[in-house]
Amino acid sequence: MKIAFFSFIAISLFMIHEFEEIILIQPWLEYSNNKTIYEDEMFVKGKDGYPSTSAIALMIGEEYLLSIIILILAILIPRPELAVGILFAHTLHLFSHIIDAIRFHCWPPGSVTAVITIPLIIILFVLFFKQNKLNILSTVITTVLVSALLLGNLRLLHYLAPHIQNWINNYY
Repeated sequence: MKIAFFSFIAISLFMIHEFEEIILIQPWLEYSNNKTIYEDEMFVKGKDGYPSTSAIALMIGEEYLLSIIILILAILIPRPELAVGILFAHTLHLFSHIIDAIRFHCWPPGSVTAVITIPLIIILFVLFFKQNKLNILSTVITTVLVSALLLGNLRLLHYLAPHIQNWINNYY
């Protein structure tokens, strides 16, 4: 399997999941507001990082752009470990949604597409690793670095969320 095809499928699965979040986070926050059973759910706990649907969409768009840049580098260099790192970080993100679904006995935003896309991601990983000889140490190191970059970026976005919302409110 070529790096480009792997990257295309990886980013497509990422965006399918992210659309579920864009669409459902605000209704979920309204539904779960003041329900103590959900106070430790990831979106409820971090609700200040999700000021509006448009802010969420802008932040996800930035994550998408960063991922696309890394995937383009993976294709051009070629460095398949970068593409593996992106998909691995995304997969960890999906598991956090599944854990929340199990903990809270419901389907918070992102959990449905997490359940649907994880089997596809496992198949994608298996096929990619069968058809490509990757250096294990290089793959592990690159995956850790890419995951740290993406997690750091996500934390920065949540920190900047009020400023992002302010920019959106004052755009016109």
